[in-house]
Amino acid sequence: MSVQAEETHVVFDPDDPILRPRQAARLLGVDPRTVTQWARLGLLEAHRTTGGHHRFRLSAVQEFARTVPWSRRPSAPWWT
Repeated sequence: MSVQAEETHVVFDPDDPILRPRQAARLLGVDPRTVTQWARLGLLEAHRTTGGHHRFRLSAVQEFARTVPWSRRPSAPWWT
């Protein structure tokens, strides 16, 4: 039996932008591969593009950061 992923449409919200793994990783002070692994494990809420890439809402990353006591402050803005 195969499980099919339900395709969801993510609506753009200028107050809650969509981040790429690199941007989310900067906010959390970790490597982008770590952010992707957390998404695969279901620890960090993520959306998948049609190409299979992870995308994260800024609000989800900020909420996750509040639950991770060891996250560091970013050394640069999240958009770089």
